Amino acid sequence: MPNQPDKFDVFLQQLAPLMRSRKFPSLKKSPPLYESLEFACVAAKQGNEWVLISGKAVLSIEPCAAEAQIVPVVQLQEIVALQGRIPAKRVKNLVADLRDFWVVRDLEGISVRLRAKGAGDYNWWLPHLIKWENPSNLCSRALALDGNDPEPSSRPRISTMRKIDSQLHSSRSAFNGFDGLCRSLGLPARLSDLTLSFHVSAELPAQVRSVKFNHSKRVLDIAFDCLGTPDLTVEWWPRLVQERIPATSWRRGPLNGAYRVSLRVLKDADAVDLILWFGKREADVSTVDLSPLYTGAHLPGEPISFQVVHQVPKDDEDIAEHRKNQELVKGEVASAGAQKLPKTTPAVAARRAVVRANATLTAFQICEVLDDKEIELPPGEEWDAFRECVDPWATAYRQGGEKLRRRIRVIISKDKSA
Repeated sequence: MPNQPDKFDVFLQQLAPLMRSRKFPSLKKSPPLYESLEFACVAAKQGNEWVLISGKAVLSIEPCAAEAQIVPVVQLQEIVALQGRIPAKRVKNLVADLRDFWVVRDLEGISVRLRAKGAGDYNWWLPHLIKWENPSNLCSRALALDGNDPEPSSRPRISTMRKIDSQLHSSRSAFNGFDGLCRSLGLPARLSDLTLSFHVSAELPAQVRSVKFNHSKRVLDIAFDCLGTPDLTVEWWPRLVQERIPATSWRRGPLNGAYRVSLRVLKDADAVDLILWFGKREADVSTVDLSPLYTGAHLPGEPISFQVVHQVPKDDEDIAEHRKNQELVKGEVASAGAQKLPKTTPAVAARRAVVRANATLTAFQICEVLDDKEIELPPGEEWDAFRECVDPWATAYRQGGEKLRRRIRVIISKDKSA
């Protein structure tokens, strides 16, 4: 059996490019990407030691005050809770402690173990992307490292947890019992679902804000927020053509506003994925449906504002499968090069958008949607072919895996029945 990669090493390796100052061409000096480490944990008494119930540490772009420290917010006979914000560079000290099965060592006389002495191992999972929200709306994703104690015997007894809950209710603390305490600290533990866990994450501060079409210049104006210098890649559908947009072509808005990039729309493109990367991690993947360019549902010369859909992060297996499928689909598109893609007329673009957005419907239901939207249907003599094609595609989409879905999207986007 091959050696499993050290989860902490993988996390620190993926974190390393983000911990350094990222220099932007127009700035002489750029601050570090992360300024603070937000920490919280709750621990219960086992013998003479404090043992973790639930904890978290989040690398954040929020500033860190000079007097920043971790302090007890609750310290009772059976429970202690710690919270605070410390300099981001101390994440390496935290990881070193976690490796040694400690969460906190000698903080105002308090030490918290990751697991009880003599207990089994602690499970750590490979770093992965998670959906994320922060007050500045700058992040839609974070890089996360999660661990948990899988042994039921490690959990405090039910009688102990009831005693803790009672202590919190009867004390002068501002927390409404154990659940109220964990909710206030942003921890997942609850009396009804007591999972022993620790979560480490790093915000990925980059997100597409808006996409508009400039009629006078015939370009897409893309606005996005970020700290540091992520990589920007665009991928045009249905041809799956990729472009990397160098940071030297970015423009900064007034008063340190959003960054902006202008792109000419690829011929016959009906959708585009905008991908912001830090290292090898996708900080934001946003999909924009370009069909309004062809439907005429706007005044001539009037700027078009597109809806930006932020994609939910995939796990590592899905990402690997996604990239493999992209290469597969590109090969199919290339091999069909002799078959020129049909011209994108308003009716074609509208049908593509409806079919792509309703791929789980039957052909009859899709036709009803097209009719409700008063979108021109294919010519009568081609109607049977249209229905016969779409129905199997929709069925396969419902039952197939990601690989098949990717192929189906490309086939539908060609709209051969048009």
